[in-house]
Amino acid sequence: MQIIEFKGEKYPGFQAYGNAAQFAIPYAKYFCNGIGYDIGCLLYWTERISSGGVLFLYLPHYDQKYWRPWNNRKHKHAFVPEVIVDFMEENGYTNIFSSQRDLNHSFIVVGEKI
Repeated sequence: MQIIEFKGEKYPGFQAYGNAAQFAIPYAKYFCNGIGYDIGCLLYWTERISSGGVLFLYLPHYDQKYWRPWNNRKHKHAFVPEVIVDFMEENGYTNIFSSQRDLNHSFIVVGEKI
């Protein structure tokens, strides 16, 4: 994964190109290889990703009431970026980046498996 540094902070490389939001979906498609964005259980994928592989998540943000599990049975969990970042830090990921809620009431977390 290409990494850029700015004032001592690390960022995904695609953020160097203008409006970073327009790059989020193609970036996800590249790493998901057309399988989709809802990649299921974090432990399942963590066990299957090779060292140097990337886990890209685009998840519904908790502040969208419709997507809360008790309002929409298709959603099994209610996550916030901090929970996913904590999971990645404790399960062998580096170069972890997360966004906050976007205009679609979703957020991105991406990390590289050590």
